[in-house]
Order: sequence, then C-alpha cells, then structure tokens
Amino acid sequence: MGKDYYSILEIPKTSSLDAIKKAYKKLALKWHPDRNLNKKAEAEAKFKEIAEAYEVLSDPDKRKIYDQFGEEGIRGGAEFADGRPQFSRGPGGTRTYYFTSGATDPYKIFEQFFGSANGMGQSPFSSMGFGDDSIFLGGRSKMAFKNSKLKDAVREINVSLEEMYTGTVKKLKITRRICDNSGHSTNDAKIIEVKIQPGCIDGHTFKFQNAGDQLSTQTQDVLVVVRQLPHPYYKRQGDDLIFNCDITLYQALVGHKLSIPTLHDPSTHHTVMIKDVISPDYVHQLPGCGMPTASGRRGNLYIHFNIKFPKSIPPNQREQVKAALRGLPY
Repeated sequence: MGKDYYSILEIPKTSSLDAIKKAYKKLALKWHPDRNLNKKAEAEAKFKEIAEAYEVLSDPDKRKIYDQFGEEGIRGGAEFADGRPQFSRGPGGTRTYYFTSGATDPYKIFEQFFGSANGMGQSPFSSMGFGDDSIFLGGRSKMAFKNSKLKDAVREINVSLEEMYTGTVKKLKITRRICDNSGHSTNDAKIIEVKIQPGCIDGHTFKFQNAGDQLSTQTQDVLVVVRQLPHPYYKRQGDDLIFNCDITLYQALVGHKLSIPTLHDPSTHHTVMIKDVISPDYVHQLPGCGMPTASGRRGNLYIHFNIKFPKSIPPNQREQVKAALRGLPY
C-alpha cells in the first residue's frame, strides 16, 4: 500500500474535495519550514509529504487509482497522454491506470493556495487573524511586509435592552497574538471597556485601534459589534418601543387599567387607563416613553392589544349577553 495519504492529511477516506483542501491548508501552515526553524529538517519532510498527499487526493483520477492500488499504482511509471493516464490491460481485460509521480514541488502547491513569493494572493496567516501580511522569513516564502493595513478583527458583545436604554460600560477580554521578526509568537490578553451610550442600537460598531494581533511593525484594529439580546415583553423598532398586552373581551369593551414596567427601573411602571373600546387593531400611544436618542428626544411607546375571547358562554348567561350587546351602536 505504501504511504497512507489520508492519514497524512488526517482525514477519513470519504472526505470531500473541500475537506481535502482544508486539511492541506491547515497542515501546510503548521509544518512550513519557515515556521519551524528549530526542527527544519523534520518540517521539510512533513511539508513535502503533505503536498504529495494533497497532489494525489485532490485529483479525481489519481485518487481513484490510489484508492484501488495504493501508492504503487500512482508510481507505475507510465507517461500521461493528452492529459489522461496511460493504462495497460490486466487480467480479464481490466484497464489498470498508472500515473507518473513526478517530483512534487511543495512550495509551488503552497503558493497556489497562499500566494507567490512577490506577496500576491492570500496570506498564509489570514486564518490566524493577520489579514494579508506574511511573516515568512526565509527560503522561497520570504516576502516584504506590505503597506496595507491588517484586516480588522471582529468581536461581538451582547447588550440587554435595559442597558441600551440607560447606558452602561461592558468589559471585553481580547486575546491577541504577538509575533516578532523571528516568527516567534505569543498570546497576550487585555481587557477593553466598551461604553454603551443611552439609545445605542443593535449592530453599532466600536473601533479599538491597535488592540488586536501584532505582526512585527503592524498591529490589528478590533471592531466590537453590539448585539441586542431579546427582551421578554418589549420589542424595539428604531427609537420606538412596542409592548404587546393580553386583555379579555370584557376589558376590551368596558375599559382597562394597565401597569407596564419601565426599562430604566423594573420597580416603576407606566400606568395607563384606557376608556375606549379596544378593537383588534387598536393601538395606544405614549409619546416620549420610547428609547432615548443622541439628540435628547425620546421615541414613543406603542401598546398593542391581543383580545382573548371566551371559549364558550354558559346557557344561562347567553340571553344576558345578547341583551347587553343588542343595543350597542356600531
């Protein structure tokens, strides 16, 4: 069987082409000789072996022959003809395909994924949060740092509607990678404070300069995106608040006194006396009781009603209900 290319890429035999590519990218970054200067001989051997496994398994024809005949089938020694493998007749007339292994160039395969030595293409370290800049230091992969800014790191922070109403300060722990010119990297943790202003909206983004990964002379910015947590009884529409209230048919007809907890203090309430007949599309507005805004004004609070109808009317009350409703104006 020879080499087990699936084991080399650490994937099962049923892996898709996307899974093969992903495995190659991960292992090629891990074992690139320029990132393993203290064990370069071992890294060079692993790096070439990983490229060889990818070269075979990413080609449908080569993979088919490898799965059937192993490494020996790939190294049969025949030449390609018109881009297709040569074949010989086996027992019973079966076609056996052979591929020349050639000399796998691991750096060429690597550059197909991560860019050539002139710095074009995706950086091998973009998956680590270093944007498009390479920290490779020697050999074919040596690249000069580009002047372009590192790609911003994005973090999210959950904020309740109450906190958006009153304002608050949230603390966020940022773990960043710091790399020096020798390619050595360490992890560093820092705490940043996110000041949530009253009226802050979902999706608002705060930018913290130079708070992210540090790559030699460049440091990454961090973007913190606010995400509003769901609220148990309020919904927000822009600067306005929506409150849904369940009431009975009796309350809808004769009036109802509401007590709605406020966002700034759960112990206080908006007290609302509704004397109108409440129809299914009825909406009651409380001006200036919505979310605060940067201009100093506040949005509105809108109360929507969900009328609960009785499931049945007892026979002895049916005539009374008829009599009460018969003379009502519509």
